[in-house]
Amino acid sequence: MITETPTCDTLGCTKAHMASNGWWVVRVMDFHLELWKWTDAEAVGVLNGQKTFHFCGSNHALQFISAEMGNKTEEK
Repeated sequence: MITETPTCDTLGCTKAHMASNGWWVVRVMDFHLELWKWTDAEAVGVLNGQKTFHFCGSNHALQFISAEMGNKTEEK
């Protein structure tokens, strides 16, 4: 479990995590991306992993995923 209050990893967003808001977690793996609901990621221990990013809502999570998809395509 995270001991400090995380903030959204979207550049310029300063929203802090609270239990009432719908947060998402994206984990970047070598060959794929994983999108998790915050509560599910917390339940299985994904929150503290490397290359794990936290987002205050689906819009920010999907913007990140879209950018990462472009990065993965360019690496080939």
